[in-house]
Amino acid sequence: MSEDVQNVPWIVIPLGAHEKITLRNWIARAATSAAADKSLETESTSILKASFDTYGLVYDEEKHGPVATSTLRFWHGQEGVAVPEALFIRRDDRLARVSLPLNE
Repeated sequence: MSEDVQNVPWIVIPLGAHEKITLRNWIARAATSAAADKSLETESTSILKASFDTYGLVYDEEKHGPVATSTLRFWHGQEGVAVPEALFIRRDDRLARVSLPLNE
């Protein structure tokens, strides 16, 4: 992985318990059918969009396309998700920034 990609600043977005479980289930492919997986993906995308709205983050759809769980690069952790800061037109300074390389 190149240095430029590794050192991208990320924004940590807190999520509630249900939201974290839903995203974890989508990532782990926990759905038992294609229809259930599609439903889980749709719910996960809605969770991400709602979290952006909650914290006043304006995702740059013109540059990066629509928000979709299947294409959005994010990291799921204990407190919520981390999303590359560069994906947003407007960011909230109250949210924590993480700039450690992705492979650490």
